[in-house]
Amino acid sequence: SKMEVFVFEPEGKGPFPRLVQCMHIPVGHTGIENDEFTLKTAKRYQDNGYVVVVPFIFHWWPKSVGIEIKRDEFRDDWTKLDLDASFNLISGMENVDSERIGIFGYCWGGRVSWLSAGTNSKYKACAVFYGGRIKKKMGENNPPAIDLAPNIKCPIIGFFSAMKTRILLLSMSMTIEGFQQTEELSMSIIDTTMPDMLFRVSTFK
Repeated sequence: SKMEVFVFEPEGKGPFPRLVQCMHIPVGHTGIENDEFTLKTAKRYQDNGYVVVVPFIFHWWPKSVGIEIKRDEFRDDWTKLDLDASFNLISGMENVDSERIGIFGYCWGGRVSWLSAGTNSKYKACAVFYGGRIKKKMGENNPPAIDLAPNIKCPIIGFFSAMKTRILLLSMSMTIEGFQQTEELSMSIIDTTMPDMLFRVSTFK
């Protein structure tokens, strides 16, 4: 099916840095037009001089279909196609800086941004905000998203809330080829007074 893409462009000729924003759920699965958080976030970046595109990655199902079905049937190989199409769309715009493109997302979108950074080496930066299910396989014959870590070539930053009852912390080493996972620590109980968890990973050529 055709995919809707919301485009936010600042005033002026540019060239502007660009961002692919990965939508979160719930609410967004019924249509980006219903997702006030995603719309406001994209608008803030637009107001600060970024071109932002937000693809509706749940176009594979009717908007009226429930979130449980969309979550259970979600496929990473389908999503890669959507994100590659979004990248090609924004990279072809005349008012953008082709050397500055990043990707980010919150919640479900955090996982999706990791997925795209692991399958598209052209990104210059990736930010994961509260992304879950990175260790989970989505779709038959697809690897868990965490397995894509060695393919990520850009700097990446992740934020994970201390209010969560289960948080995956990743300690990664830096290599010329990309990321090499060195340690995983899964914490089942986090004191809610503890500050938010953060990891930063960078690569050097």
